[in-house]
Amino acid sequence: MLREQENKSAFELAIDMAPQTEAPNEAIRRCMEFLESHQVCCECLQTLRLAISEAIANALEHGIFRLPSALKEDLFYSRVDWLNEKMAESDQGQVTLNLKLMFGEDSPQEINAVKVEVTDSGPGFDWRTYLKDHTMPPAEKIYGRGLALIRLYASHLSFNEKGNSIQFVIPCQRDSADSNCPSK
Repeated sequence: MLREQENKSAFELAIDMAPQTEAPNEAIRRCMEFLESHQVCCECLQTLRLAISEAIANALEHGIFRLPSALKEDLFYSRVDWLNEKMAESDQGQVTLNLKLMFGEDSPQEINAVKVEVTDSGPGFDWRTYLKDHTMPPAEKIYGRGLALIRLYASHLSFNEKGNSIQFVIPCQRDSADSNCPSK
């Protein structure tokens, strides 16, 4: 179930999401509609779709359902089924997604970045160790890329003290050939 929060400006979107089967896809779809309605450039839309999807997946898998990363290797072929089963059974937990459009000082009408925050109701994790030691995993490893990808594309990445909320900023630059983005 999704619920958009009231009292946000026209340049912000906030979604509360219960961990139910269609909620992640619906939240991502709603984010893309919001971003497209504000004419966010195509390259930025695709980067945001990837980063938001990874952040939501981490919030659900690790925050709400507490799936240890090492088990992802064992669950690789059935991970989607496992996650859907957990969401179908779940009546607890919450994920909140906030987007905020950021405008340039030189051109206050043009979006130059999107700030994203994803918070889950889980216990959090040791983000200090992650930020200190984390690099992209080797190609043969089938998990562990989500935060590394976000880190690769974000101009800013941080976590709250508890480690159950990630904040990142994805820069957006309008390309003159970007007027009709086929993002759907």
